[in-house]
Amino acid sequence: MNEGDREVSRSSVPLARTFESPRFRLLVAGVLLVFGLLINLGQLSAMDMSDPGIGLDFAAYYHAAERVADGLSPYGQLGSVGDSAYRRDYYLYPPPLAQVMQPLAAVPIETAKLVWFGLGYMAAFASTWIATGLGGARRSIERALWCLVATLFFFPALSAIWNGNIGNLVSLCVTLVALGGAAAGVGSALGAFLKVAPVTLMPAAFVASRESRRSLLATVVVVGGVAFVLAPGAWLDYPAVLTDVMSLPSHAEQNLALTFVASSAGWDDTMVALVRALLLTAGVACVGGSIWAARRPDGMPLAALLGTVAFLVIPGTMWFHYLAVALPFAAMAWPRARSATRVILLAGCAVISVGPMTDERVAVWVGAPIVLVAAAVTLWPAPTPTRDP
Repeated sequence: MNEGDREVSRSSVPLARTFESPRFRLLVAGVLLVFGLLINLGQLSAMDMSDPGIGLDFAAYYHAAERVADGLSPYGQLGSVGDSAYRRDYYLYPPPLAQVMQPLAAVPIETAKLVWFGLGYMAAFASTWIATGLGGARRSIERALWCLVATLFFFPALSAIWNGNIGNLVSLCVTLVALGGAAAGVGSALGAFLKVAPVTLMPAAFVASRESRRSLLATVVVVGGVAFVLAPGAWLDYPAVLTDVMSLPSHAEQNLALTFVASSAGWDDTMVALVRALLLTAGVACVGGSIWAARRPDGMPLAALLGTVAFLVIPGTMWFHYLAVALPFAAMAWPRARSATRVILLAGCAVISVGPMTDERVAVWVGAPIVLVAAAVTLWPAPTPTRDP
């Protein structure tokens, strides 16, 4: 079927024909935006910022920043006993986040939470906006409205915000990697400085181009060097924390990692070990695939996607808000996708977003693969044309 046939076929569907009207699309986007704003403002107004359960991950960052400001190590958990890696009040990330958050530690935690939530919303919107542009969408009010709607309705992004997590900052770093060039090097390095798992994005950024390689190395040297000079003790403490995190996967019920789900379901140790081995193999294969994609024209979106899948499946711990990284890839694929693929992307995002109301395991292991596979097919780089002899 050629393009003209597709357009005729699309126009024969009443709902699709209606959405061909820019005014109607703007109206729908505006209505959904108002509805999303009301939901989010209502949720925020109902939150007691003095409640430790609100923005619970942020409290660990906040107190780590306080410790750094006092000249101490951000890792107050060192020397504790037990499953210390996953205590809610323990800071688990590399030192730079605690270092740059010191200004927030100068204000009451209730105020700091609101500022942090605002940064989370902005990061989610920025990653979606950049991703749609990378997918080919032109700058317009309609694009801005739909990006805002996606931000306000994609529940993992909201979960990351309301839990005070860095998930949307990671999404922004991932989107920068997809841009390629110098942005890819900066995004991959900053992602690894935020939390170690996005280090799987670095190989693609390193091989993609001279610009991405230079920016990657420069960011590592400058950011890492300055951070170390300002707090050498924190960096000397971090290897012990990282070892703790890697050796002790969380046993909380909210852990959605497939190995933990299998173990909780009563699978024997051999089967759980097999699942773990398969996930590690898949993660390594995705890193290898990202290197391949990064060397192809227009391959960085796929390279970023594969690197992201790798850092989702390799760790032994998975929280629902980790799926915030799926939003920019859905947004990236949307402008390029055909109607059927858009339906699949929308359905996958819906399955993910209703996860907390149904079953978060379905959201992670059904919804997320739907979105990421559909996005990967859409973002697959075109074959390199061969020259005639």
